[in-house]
Amino acid sequence: MIYAAQYRYSGKDRFDITVKGNCEVGKLYAPTWNMVSGIKNGTLTHEEYTAQYYNLLIQRWATSGEEMISIVDKVRNQDVTLVCFCPTNTFCHRYLLVKFLQHNWGVKYGGERE
Repeated sequence: MIYAAQYRYSGKDRFDITVKGNCEVGKLYAPTWNMVSGIKNGTLTHEEYTAQYYNLLIQRWATSGEEMISIVDKVRNQDVTLVCFCPTNTFCHRYLLVKFLQHNWGVKYGGERE
C-alpha cells in the first residue's frame, strides 16, 4: 500500500520524492525547481503544474523506467510513504503521483500519515 506524508514523517517506509532529497530514485519522481517555484510564486496554475508534472513523469519513465518501477514493485510487497514538504491535503505532487501510480499500476492508496 502507498501512503503520503509531510517531510517530517520518519517511518521506516519513508520515500523522499523531493528535488532536494538524497534518494536518487525519489528524485525521479520530484518536480523540477522551475515547477516548484512556479507554483509557489503563482506563475503556474494547478492545471499547468499538473500537466507539466505528468509529462515529466512520462519523459522520465521513457529514460529511467527500470529504476522508477522499483517503487511499484516495492509497494506490492510492503508499505511505502511518499514524503515532501507540502502541507497535508493541499495541492501537491505526492497526491498527483499517487493518482499516476493508481491509474497505471493499480497501486492502492492508504491515505495521509501523520
